[in-house]
Amino acid sequence: MSILARLRKYRNDAPETPTEAPQEPQEGNEGNDITEKEEALRERIKGFLYDDTLVEQLLPVFMKMEAVEGSESIFELIEAKETQVSNLLDNESAFEGETNPDDRNIPADDSGDEDEEEEDLVMKILSEKYGE
Repeated sequence: MSILARLRKYRNDAPETPTEAPQEPQEGNEGNDITEKEEALRERIKGFLYDDTLVEQLLPVFMKMEAVEGSESIFELIEAKETQVSNLLDNESAFEGETNPDDRNIPADDSGDEDEEEEDLVMKILSEKYGE
C-alpha cells in the first residue's frame, strides 16, 4: 500500500469526534491545567498524525517538545506541511500524467540519415561479432 493510500485511509477513517482515554483524577488546579494542556495538544497532533495509537505513543514527546523555546514554529511548520499534503490528496489531477508527447519541445533535426547510419553501424558490429 503506498503512502498516499495510507494517508487517504487514515484521513477518511479518522473519527470526527475525539475519543477520550480514561484519565486518573488529578489533585488541585495544577493537575486540571495539565490535563487541559494534554487534551489540547492531543487534538493538535491528531490533526497530522491521524491514528490514535500514534497520538498516544508520541504525546509524551510532543509534551516535552512543547516546553522548549521555539516549539511553536515547529508545530506551525508541521501543520503547514500537513495542509500541503491534504491539498495534494484532494487534487487528484496532481498525480495523473497529463503530458502530451506532441507538446514536447524537440528541436527539428533534418538529418534523419544519421539515425540510419547509426542503426547500420550497430547492425554491422553485431553481424561481425555474431554473424548473420
